[in-house]
Amino acid sequence: MGLKEFRESKGITQEDLAVRANISQSMVQAIESGRRKGSFSTLKEIANSLGISMDELFRAIDTTQGTKEAAR
Repeated sequence: MGLKEFRESKGITQEDLAVRANISQSMVQAIESGRRKGSFSTLKEIANSLGISMDELFRAIDTTQGTKEAAR
């Protein structure tokens, strides 16, 4: 499950996540699409906002990154 799927399963929009994690919506989009990785503190805020562990978040991001790499 990727980051977008975690977010959607919680019924949270990108805008809501951005507000909760104190980051821009464009940063949420970039992390979800695999264009950006985000700093440790940003990822920690995202994990906290979604109520998931950092380990779960890293696996979700790895899933997104792997999908992007496979498409190349």
